[in-house]
Amino acid sequence: MSEQKSEQQEPAGRLSEAGKGKASLVLSGAWVVARAGAAHEALQKVEWPTGELEVDGSDITALDPSGAWLLVEALRAAEKAGASVTLAGMSERHARLLELVDEIEHEANQPNPCAAPLPSFFIRLGKSSVGVRREAGLFFTFFGMCCATFARMVMRPHQFRLRSTVYHAYEIGIRAVPIVALMAFLIAIVLGYQGATQLEKFGATVFTVDLVAISVFREMGVLITAIMVAGRSGSAFAAQIGVMQVNEEVDAIRSIGLDPFELLVLPRLLAIIIVLPMLTFIANMSGLMGNWFVASMQLDMSWLQFISRVQVAVTPTVLLIGLGKAPVFALLIGMVGCMQGMLVKGSAADVGRRTTIAVVQSIFLVILADAAFSVLFTMMGI
Repeated sequence: MSEQKSEQQEPAGRLSEAGKGKASLVLSGAWVVARAGAAHEALQKVEWPTGELEVDGSDITALDPSGAWLLVEALRAAEKAGASVTLAGMSERHARLLELVDEIEHEANQPNPCAAPLPSFFIRLGKSSVGVRREAGLFFTFFGMCCATFARMVMRPHQFRLRSTVYHAYEIGIRAVPIVALMAFLIAIVLGYQGATQLEKFGATVFTVDLVAISVFREMGVLITAIMVAGRSGSAFAAQIGVMQVNEEVDAIRSIGLDPFELLVLPRLLAIIIVLPMLTFIANMSGLMGNWFVASMQLDMSWLQFISRVQVAVTPTVLLIGLGKAPVFALLIGMVGCMQGMLVKGSAADVGRRTTIAVVQSIFLVILADAAFSVLFTMMGI
């Protein structure tokens, strides 16, 4: 009991004159992390001499690395002030700990010359490039596994998950009709009013109908639909499969001899590939209604005039171009969402991170594919 009390004594340092040009610093108490504040105050009160200084540590009851660090820093300050420091009376264990701490450099680390802004920019660029290459490799590997699973299902059609596919088609398609139709209607109105304002300067407001109809049927209808589905269903794919990964349900599926691709991935992919062209057609019709709204309100055009202009502008080629992009966009959205869900590891935080990555990547790939289609169709003269 008395030993515990002695170890809890406050650290102290008493400086006394030992003779001409000599001084003695007597240390006592517990120099530990719990008493670091008191130890620091005790050392701050000491006025360091310029001659010989003997440090007597025989009364130190406890010493840990924190207390040793404070003592070493104080003795270094004494040496800088001109004192010649020697240790006396310390136990072998305490003296060895002071020596170990004294061997550590306490000076602030010098900045790494490689951490300059310009080199660090190229370092980040290189890491990003490696990450993009890795993601691309994973994407094509995932695509190959999906193709192999689909081929196996074609050979054994009795294993096709019809109920799961219908359920996902309902979730992706039917439940998304209102928001997709509303967005296409509003986008067509915006394009119509902006186009009419600009074409009025040239006396060609009648071509507003052509402008909006071609924009919606060829580009905006499928693009807006794909972006909405990517944000709504692509994120849901990643989150649903990611939660199953965290709960080890995917491992359980494998352990009972089932294929997660056949059970989880393929029904979602088939559902989104089937449903997205239908949603695109609904978006086109809704955009056509928005076009008619602008034509009747802004241009004072009758329904027959409007229909005649649409028939001239929207050829079967224009309609098929927009609808033909939809399965490609659907494949990209579904694959990215399912892939990011399968890549979830460890915790719920990774589910949120992978869901965000799935939305960003799918929207980026959709826009990139749309740009590639535009260049290709222009080169083909379509």
